[in-house]
Amino acid sequence: MRHLIGRELPAKTLVVAIDCGKATNRVMPASGEQGVIGEPVSLPTLREGVEEPARLILAAGSEDQPAAS
Repeated sequence: MRHLIGRELPAKTLVVAIDCGKATNRVMPASGEQGVIGEPVSLPTLREGVEEPARLILAAGSEDQPAAS
């Protein structure tokens, strides 16, 4: 995956990389403290697949609600 973050982030920041595809998206959550969290997953581009990253973020122990950037 190509790195698109243009600045250094605090170690506690959770970053979710999404490699968009036509039928599936490859999703990989990572933080500065833990590195990659779990295994990268392939999710469908349908609604269930779009909602799943938010569940993964909350399951990773995020204290805040997910925000897109």
